[in-house]
Amino acid sequence: KKMKVSYLPIVYHDKFDAQTLILSGNEARLVNIKTGKESWKYVELSKNKRPISCEDQYLDFTAGVVTKDYVIVASATKNVYVFRKADGMALASTFRVKKRVAKMFVRQVSESNRLYVVDTSGEVNSIVLDNGHMAIEMGHISSITDATFTQDNHYFLTTDRDNKLRVSHFPKCYDIKAFCLGHTKGLSSVIVLSNNYAVTGSLDNTLRLWNYEEHDKAPKHASVALDEFPVALHKLDGDRFIVLYEKKAYMDIFAANLTSFTLKKLNRIESASSILSVSTDEHNVFVLHASDPQLEKYEIHHDGTFSKQLMENKNPLPSTIDVTTEERAYLSYALSKS
Repeated sequence: KKMKVSYLPIVYHDKFDAQTLILSGNEARLVNIKTGKESWKYVELSKNKRPISCEDQYLDFTAGVVTKDYVIVASATKNVYVFRKADGMALASTFRVKKRVAKMFVRQVSESNRLYVVDTSGEVNSIVLDNGHMAIEMGHISSITDATFTQDNHYFLTTDRDNKLRVSHFPKCYDIKAFCLGHTKGLSSVIVLSNNYAVTGSLDNTLRLWNYEEHDKAPKHASVALDEFPVALHKLDGDRFIVLYEKKAYMDIFAANLTSFTLKKLNRIESASSILSVSTDEHNVFVLHASDPQLEKYEIHHDGTFSKQLMENKNPLPSTIDVTTEERAYLSYALSKS
């Protein structure tokens, strides 16, 4: 019997160990990029030790993060599971949070590893992984739709449904550096480029380029109109990035020119069916799509051209998930379901 899920499969690239973390339904698994073989799997169990499934609830993993030392996943049951790589992916700890988790990051602050949890209420909490101490770091009045850190970890960027990009100092996230305003509808995604620039996508069908370092002094942004809603942005190397659209069988490769302060579309990658989830590293895009859920890899060349490689693993998704009939996979919509 098919499991009812509200989140489509989510892919996270593990740049440290050449793996891909795939969250699908109540299963989390690691797939080796070179061989396509599954190297680890975790299934969330109910109290009676049976796999969780329920026709009336959405029960599945909602977010994950992969670091050099940890694989961390969060489920719709509001549990956060921490697995330590050095211990053979043994479950190191479990934390209980108040709201459904939308996104997570691990950062070192004051010589301790802290997990930063963005939840569906618009709050950001931190959890010290060594002792489980939890604290509220910041909050938005409306739902946070995406979040990211700058490369130097000096700033924490968050977008929300109130049309704004917030730039906060880190680790003192309550100290706001700037609000970047210009979109006419809620924001869906944000990525950080080099040299203090960021790109946002919005329900107003535009991408905007911002200089967040200077925005509080001399507000400036560039905009490019799209034919449809950019549901997610994924960074490549330099100032290139991927634009993903809602339930579409294609994604676009864009580049930012920071000298002329412009955004330009370089190419389009077309898939066999609707793209479920995307993850990227500097030169590659890892894709799951709906009709034949295989893990695909696209190598993106400097000029925007690309080459495709199909992974050997023919079915990285559990058979209990009907991926052709599920709802929206993406953060900006998933937040509205809390």
